[in-house]
Order: sequence, then C-alpha cells, then structure tokens
Amino acid sequence: MAVRQRPTAADSHIDLPVIRADRARLDQLELVPFRVAISMQVDSIMTGHLNVPALEPDPDTPATLSHNILTNLLRNQLGYQGLIVTDAMDMGGITVRYAPGEAAVRAVAAGADCLLMPPVPDAAFEALRAAAKSGSISKERLDASVRRILHAKARLGLNTSRLVDVNAINQKFASAAWQKELSGCRSMEQSHHGRCCWLFTLIPNRIQEKILSANCVRDSTR
Repeated sequence: MAVRQRPTAADSHIDLPVIRADRARLDQLELVPFRVAISMQVDSIMTGHLNVPALEPDPDTPATLSHNILTNLLRNQLGYQGLIVTDAMDMGGITVRYAPGEAAVRAVAAGADCLLMPPVPDAAFEALRAAAKSGSISKERLDASVRRILHAKARLGLNTSRLVDVNAINQKFASAAWQKELSGCRSMEQSHHGRCCWLFTLIPNRIQEKILSANCVRDSTR
C-alpha cells in the first residue's frame, strides 16, 4: 500500500509549485490523508516536488529535498517509519534548480530512501558515493534506508523471487482477507468525510489479464 502527494495548480514536471496554506490549514486538510494512511501502516509514501513555506522556509527547496518535511515532519512528528520514495527526479521541479548529483545527495540527506528516475544515474551514484565517503551523509543515515529497503523486499518475498506472479496478486486481492481490508477502508473513508480512498482496485486490461491501479482520492470539501 502506498500514498503520494496531491495534485497542484502548477505542474511540477515544469517548475516548482508552491502550497501557500498555513500550518493550521495543512493539519486540517492536506495532511489528513497522510495521517490516516500512516495510522493504517502504509508501506511507502511518495514525495512531491513542491514548496510548502509553512513547513520549509527556503523558497527553492521542494519537499523532496527538505529535511524539515521528510524527517522533522514525516518521521518525527507523524511517526512514519516506512519507505520514502521520491517522485521522478528528472522533473522540472528539481532540475531547474539542482544538478543531478546535488539533487540526489540532498534528497537522501533530507530522508528519502529511494530515488526515482534520476536524470543522470551515474552522476547521482557518484555524488552519493562521494557524500558517503566525506561524511556529509552519515553511515547511520544510509544504514536506516538500507534496512527499510531490505525489510520491504523481504516482506514482499523479493528476497526469494524477483519476479511478480500476476496470478498470485489476483488471488490475493480476491481473498476474504483483502475484502475485509477494503471494507475497513470504506468505513475509514466515510468516517473521514471522503478524504481517504480504497487505495487499490483490480481492473481489466487489454495487454495483461489484470493490472493494479490506484483510485483517485476525492475530497468532499471541494
């Protein structure tokens, strides 16, 4: 199970959007789905390339590169212990301000565990290796991410089989246990005024027999 940032008026594929809500508004609306997901022990959260002045005062620092947001807020205040995965690092919200290597180092230093689609993978790798050697990213910080990644792989059985069995997925999501999970999500959705979603649905696809797709979150306050 995973959650990601909500859409914004500006396109983070092109530039850095700004969320100008104050902390009270963030607590009342934007952070609600994340708190609920964390309480349900969500496995991973995707960061957004957007600036939130109420949480990160530097106007050039997106949430993806913000220690204030990824560590102080997400880890320390909200108590989240799962994987933090960046949105694609080749998007304009990052690349218009940061070189590939610098962005990779800042993301990991901020608290990200997995970097998605760095535009120049070799540059990201070399910059991270140099940061680890120099101590600008501590061994403890790297070890924490490695433990989370290995735990996630073991929980999913990727330590024994690297390929996903689509038939097994279909059987799991048709099981009584998963239907009970969905029922709990529906109850949670109703009790939180529609700000939560059921998270996953199996839908038909012309290429594969079935694929996983995330439902859209609908905010009843709109």
